[in-house]
Amino acid sequence: MLPFGLFGQYSPEQLDSIVSEWKKETTTDKNDRKVYELLNELYNQVLQSDKGELNSDMPGRINDFFTDRNSKNTHILSLFLFYQDYFAQPSYDPVYQLRLLTKLEKEIKEIYGEIPVIIYVYKVEALDSNHFQSRDVIEEGLKKYPDSVPLKVYSYLSTKDESLKMDLIQHHSRHWMVQQFNIVDKSF
Repeated sequence: MLPFGLFGQYSPEQLDSIVSEWKKETTTDKNDRKVYELLNELYNQVLQSDKGELNSDMPGRINDFFTDRNSKNTHILSLFLFYQDYFAQPSYDPVYQLRLLTKLEKEIKEIYGEIPVIIYVYKVEALDSNHFQSRDVIEEGLKKYPDSVPLKVYSYLSTKDESLKMDLIQHHSRHWMVQQFNIVDKSF
């Protein structure tokens, strides 16, 4: 069931087939929010936190989730991890990255009816990698998740809104993305 080692690039039909096979091996349940919660935890640990690091217990928790025969919606987490593995490859294709993310977004929305914040952040990055406009995605994400530091950072980078910059500096100056993009008050 685990997608590790599936770094190859698949046609849309092949990808649909792989996900269909994963779906056959799991129980889908719109009321079981475990995967959704895991995605939110991953976001909070890696993207929203100041350190931007995964807690040491998370890989074990994910493994436990996959080895528990009662786990539901495992195809979503499998596709998420497949996306992560593919994106980590040194020669990943940004077009394929966007295809994977679109498939993941569709699967999540089909089960949960909503999209977790981590998907908005990844979608902005995928659109930017493909030189597509990401402004609408940033705005939609910020409407749903107004406290998302990564979305605020991307919004600032695309708009250069000084009030947003000051918010980031005053409230999130230690966040790894604020530091990585060197968002500082240069008036001093």
